[in-house]
Amino acid sequence: MRENQCFLLAIIVLFAYLLPFIILWENTPILINDNLETAMIYPTLLAKYGQAFAPLGSTIPQIMNGIPRDFLGPEYNAILWLYLIFDPFTAYLTNLSIIHIVAFAGMYLLLKKRLIKDERISIGVALAFALLPFWPSAGLSIAGMPLALYAFLNIKAGYIRKIDLAIILLLPFYSDLVYGTAFFLFGMFFLATYDRIIKKESNNYFLFSIVLMGLICLAINYRLIY
Repeated sequence: MRENQCFLLAIIVLFAYLLPFIILWENTPILINDNLETAMIYPTLLAKYGQAFAPLGSTIPQIMNGIPRDFLGPEYNAILWLYLIFDPFTAYLTNLSIIHIVAFAGMYLLLKKRLIKDERISIGVALAFALLPFWPSAGLSIAGMPLALYAFLNIKAGYIRKIDLAIILLLPFYSDLVYGTAFFLFGMFFLATYDRIIKKESNNYFLFSIVLMGLICLAINYRLIY
């Protein structure tokens, strides 16, 4: 099978994976634990009662007889924005679709451009990764790691491109510092330290990109820091 045929087949399979959500719509079975019971409820209530941008220290009375707004995640998060724009299930489905599409694209680019020469293997592994049952409320915390690694490896190799900088700048807005981004950044910092100490290689652009993404994550999650 040719590479373009493999790629087309992967797109069809990925679409078929999401098709039941489109056909059954709100009758689609979805995860309950840490999802329907909490993770979907919080952004829905924040959007419904206009409390997404509530000040520090404010209380959300509709949850548990009053819960601090600072416990419910940052307002500069793309998932919350989807709930501000769409009805809850449309926001859920849009978020889920973005997660699986980015997971496929990121893993495909990482394998094809940086690790594996055989495009068919890259497509197969990327499809397998994209079909994993990601927790929707984590956004791209896990699903976006291959795309982030692709951008960082490009910078590490000396390719300073706008698309790689855009990935580093935008991913923190669609991921969570606690659910995986902090550990990913620690891994990148470890790699930079290894290069400098063991391999005696210095790459200031690579180190700067790590610090930049880390600072953006801290700024977005100021409520958590507070």
